[in-house]
Amino acid sequence: MPNDKTSLHPSGKLQITFQELGHIYTDSFSNEYTSSTTLVHSAFEQFDAEKTAAAKSVKTGIPVQQYIQEWNQNRDDASSAGTRLHENCERQILGRFTDMHQPADDAERLEFRAAWNEVEKIKSAGFLSLEPEKLIFSPRFRVAGSIDLLVKKAPKQYLILDWKRVKEIKYTGFHNRTGIHPATFDLQDCNFIHYSLQLSIYEQILRMENYIEPDVKVEKWLNVYRPDGMFDHVRCADLQYAAMMLMACNVTNDNLEDIPF
Repeated sequence: MPNDKTSLHPSGKLQITFQELGHIYTDSFSNEYTSSTTLVHSAFEQFDAEKTAAAKSVKTGIPVQQYIQEWNQNRDDASSAGTRLHENCERQILGRFTDMHQPADDAERLEFRAAWNEVEKIKSAGFLSLEPEKLIFSPRFRVAGSIDLLVKKAPKQYLILDWKRVKEIKYTGFHNRTGIHPATFDLQDCNFIHYSLQLSIYEQILRMENYIEPDVKVEKWLNVYRPDGMFDHVRCADLQYAAMMLMACNVTNDNLEDIPF
């Protein structure tokens, strides 16, 4: 497929393919991998659109389907805009300027301009290497993902950067709600924790699968776009133990439904 991506494992013995259609990761032996995004989502209660829309409908009289259609449209619009931003950042870093998206309106022009300036700051910072959309995977844990930008800051220092365009970074769950998995029982169900957990999973894959040296320092940051045309830089929490537990459970729980007793 045209938009499929492949990546070789550091061992040189295995390759993974990411199929954009369906968001599927498979290795050279056709083994399917869990995406880091799916793994994180599994550790927290999922949004029940039907239930929430029904409750709101009782109060407002607005039909349930109208709420759901509006939410779906907002989700699709946000996903499309996020993809365009990510692709522009990647292509700018790689020097593929003619492939960059042109802004659809003034709001996106402001966003693209801010992202351009942010990327130029990164490019001129004197880092040793920049790897956008770095595809990584762990055969031992059957987990894969794509890092927005892996930066080698110095011989023993790396940065994992993640581009975000969200209304707000929240640090507590609704009514202090926490996760539903043993790895997340004591973690707030909020986007700051979700993002931190995902980047902690990336760090553990990088270390365990020898993408980076085991003794290096790794920092994890969110580059969060604000509607006023600026980026906030938010340092992620270190959730290595929760990340390891989630990945371990991904393997030990695999195919349990096939056991005939």
